[in-house]
Amino acid sequence: MTEHFKHPQRYPIHPGEKGTVYGGVWTRCDTAPANYFNIHTRGYYCRECAAGINWNPKEPLVCVPVKAGLDRDEMV
Repeated sequence: MTEHFKHPQRYPIHPGEKGTVYGGVWTRCDTAPANYFNIHTRGYYCRECAAGINWNPKEPLVCVPVKAGLDRDEMV
């Protein structure tokens, strides 16, 4: 099993592993793969939800695509 990290300040705090595993299931819509990382909530999101969060093209991305699970230092 691949080790994964939950950022200690991750929000929202959901039970289990949802939103904490790269390529896993995102919390809100139960969609996989969750391969976008939200730099504010420090959780993984699916593509559809990430697109909704990143709706404003004039603002910097909040959910960024990632190609692998992040460690604690990369989540900062």
